[in-house]
Amino acid sequence: MMNKILIVFVFLVFFSEISAQTVSESDVLGSWKVERVNQAPSNSDFASVLDEFKKATFTFHKTGKFGFSTTSDANEFLGLIDMFENTQWKFEKNNQLIRIGGDEDEYSILGIYVERSNGALNFHIDESGLKFVMTEAE
Repeated sequence: MMNKILIVFVFLVFFSEISAQTVSESDVLGSWKVERVNQAPSNSDFASVLDEFKKATFTFHKTGKFGFSTTSDANEFLGLIDMFENTQWKFEKNNQLIRIGGDEDEYSILGIYVERSNGALNFHIDESGLKFVMTEAE
């Protein structure tokens, strides 16, 4: 019985290491677009917002500067551009967390948990219930 439990435990640990790999800061560098939404709140108000996120690009510069751009003309997204103007980003490797902001707000404007699963980079927008599969922007 103990051997079966041990085998199952080893299998689960091994599988979790394969399916969700650790991301490094260099993996995040560059520009990223939403390829598809993996998880979203069931609230119907989010449907239009999700379409708008697919028009957005998140850019993580090597210098620490963060950029957010969009082809959307929705007021909410134009407001995000203003909110992210002159912001920086930093990566917390232990938490697999990108923190966006600056020293004055302790990088608290936005948190993005990052994971690599099945070869794709995934962004989980902190406290939103939104999870995106990302693709590198051209």
